[in-house]
Amino acid sequence: MTPTTEPTLHQPQGYQELLTRLSRLSPTSPRQWGEMDVAQMLAHVTANLEVPAWKGR
Repeated sequence: MTPTTEPTLHQPQGYQELLTRLSRLSPTSPRQWGEMDVAQMLAHVTANLEVPAWKGR
């Protein structure tokens, strides 16, 4: 079995896919992240992306 690889944010396709998905979000988007609303989910994802980016050094 050959593993499949999802595009990353370092690849143009992955970056564009993320931008497209984010542009579809609105404050009234239905929850798809458990109990988190859109703002909470974005804060959660942003916090996780800041760690490898060495934010706040």
